Amino acid sequence: MTNGKKDSNRLLTVTFVSVTVMLAIRLICSFLPEPRLWGGNFAAYIDGMAFLYPLLFLMTLYLFIQRKKHFQSAVSATDDNQRLYSPGWIVPIMIIVLAGLGFYLLKVNSHFLGDGYMMISSPHMSIKYREYGEVVIHLWFMKTFGSMTSESVRLIYQMISFASGAILVTVLTYYTRQITANRFSYYSFIALNLLTANMILYFGYVENYSIVAMVLTVFMISSIASLRNNKKSAIPVITYSIALFLHTISLVFLPALVVYVFLTFFGGSIRDFVVRHTKILLSLMSIGFIAVYSGVRLWAPLFWKMAFLPPLGDRFTLDNYYLLSPSHIVDYLNLLVMIVPVSLVVGVVILFARQKPKTDNSDSVKLFLWVATIFGLLAAFVIEPKMGMARDWDLMSIMLIGAGISGIYIWFDRFQCVRWFKPASVMLCLLSLSVFIPWLTLHNSVEGLYSFSMDALERDPKHSRSAFYTMGALADQMGNQPEANRLRRYCQRNFPERQLDREGGALYHRGDYARAEAVFKRGLKENPAWFALYMDLGMTLVKLGKYAEALENLKIADGLNPSNPVIYNFLGQAHMGMSNTDMALHFWHKCIAGDHTIPEPYISLGQYYLQKEKPDSALYYFRQLSDESYPAEVFYLRGLLRLHRGDTASAVKELERYLQIGKDQKLKDEINNFKKELVNQKQALPV
Repeated sequence: MTNGKKDSNRLLTVTFVSVTVMLAIRLICSFLPEPRLWGGNFAAYIDGMAFLYPLLFLMTLYLFIQRKKHFQSAVSATDDNQRLYSPGWIVPIMIIVLAGLGFYLLKVNSHFLGDGYMMISSPHMSIKYREYGEVVIHLWFMKTFGSMTSESVRLIYQMISFASGAILVTVLTYYTRQITANRFSYYSFIALNLLTANMILYFGYVENYSIVAMVLTVFMISSIASLRNNKKSAIPVITYSIALFLHTISLVFLPALVVYVFLTFFGGSIRDFVVRHTKILLSLMSIGFIAVYSGVRLWAPLFWKMAFLPPLGDRFTLDNYYLLSPSHIVDYLNLLVMIVPVSLVVGVVILFARQKPKTDNSDSVKLFLWVATIFGLLAAFVIEPKMGMARDWDLMSIMLIGAGISGIYIWFDRFQCVRWFKPASVMLCLLSLSVFIPWLTLHNSVEGLYSFSMDALERDPKHSRSAFYTMGALADQMGNQPEANRLRRYCQRNFPERQLDREGGALYHRGDYARAEAVFKRGLKENPAWFALYMDLGMTLVKLGKYAEALENLKIADGLNPSNPVIYNFLGQAHMGMSNTDMALHFWHKCIAGDHTIPEPYISLGQYYLQKEKPDSALYYFRQLSDESYPAEVFYLRGLLRLHRGDTASAVKELERYLQIGKDQKLKDEINNFKKELVNQKQALPV
């Protein structure tokens, strides 16, 4: 009995100390908005938010002191669950209504650190192969319920986010009954899962990640319930397949799916052997992950090499931001503190608390959770999200779903039948609130989020070029003209390659290709990792007839930013210049498939078939887009094709159109001479 009390007191003491330390760190960080402390200092941007932490600390202290008076011993896991709680469907309905009402009324409508605001500013969307399913669903919603206005785009994001949150809450309340032992555990398990920082992805968030985060969470929770209760369920396989369709980042959890399928559908001695040798299996998987990382860095296409941070920097590394750089490690630790604080505390508790009795099938569940956790942690550490580890927190939080759920599940699996479990669990809920409340509040304060975003971006300006221009546009919309002007001056001073790119573009459009080439190359010295400069240099080299050099630069542009239809168009031009006709046609058709509104590939294909004396095929491509989409020269070519087919009347209309908008005087003279010939021919005809 004495040992039991000792273990219980140790559990509560370690939990209290851990939570108190993290609250103290957050309180200190809340007064320091400038340092690189994104995991703790976001409360600094909301007036009065720092006072939240002393309040939570006092509540934690009260729980610790008054535990004997207010909390009885936790019930045994063998008690009658049906008698203890039978929440039914009223619980998820109430949670959905209250959470949805709260989030939606607070108007969680954007996060300035990712693509959400830029997507609202530019409602036109195209399919991205990494997010194919998410974009398809968004476009379907747009077609069914909205239009391509900024307000409609925002509303559709909120609808998808709200639906994802409702499904998540419903599924969570259903599966939690199969995981927890009593009423208190049931509600606290739900609470800890709903008070995470990534919950603001739901009920009104403006981005694509809410739906894939929801599906992967359902995959994790349903797998745990199935393994724990020794049931063969296809739900995890189905949900993972949906997640993979939605976003390729779901590949991170493929090893966890393999483990689930093996443990569920293959029994006997082999399964028991694997479970007994979990440490060896995890070591082999870690070695395999390192091998994959090394293989990508050595042999994969350029985009994947860029996605997997270099260990010590390379040609495309900016600001010394690489795998083992101090800034990257600090970013990663900040991310863990913000996204999975409960798991960090549970890890400390397990380290200092004695081993507790295991529940049935706990080894199988823990093997699954270990695989999901380790691969998620490794992936989040290795994969660079382009905008900086701490700023692309929503994508990173998806990779940390396994770590977050694992910590919460292990807490209940080990300790829900231990004395003082209830006050310790409430302390963890208070810790979650210390992250959740400031993060939610920040996202509902335009001024606060703007200030937080600017400070975060200025820590790594070379990772944040596009975001600064976006924030300048936002400052304009907010009516803050001095701030907008400041950002423009900041961009001119810190991002000279942008100005060089604009100068090179102006020279290109004036036909001064030699000077444009020199300007673009100067821009690449400033920023060797910006795909647009390689693309612009490539198109300039095409004009200069330097096709081999153009192809080299365009391939780099495609490697840095794959699936870009504009790059495909120029790749087609470069290949045609080198007489690689099949490759040219391939890239032009690929450009059209990616974005059918770009006129250049239609023009190139039309000219190609015109040279091949296939006027019908040429005319087909020349007529694919509206007249407003074409440069003036197309009307001249279409007029010639009409003449070739003997349709003089239509030809004259096309040529007249060129006379109205065309700029080439030689072509205009040619058209006028042709019209004179037609008049002379009519006059020579007998009456």
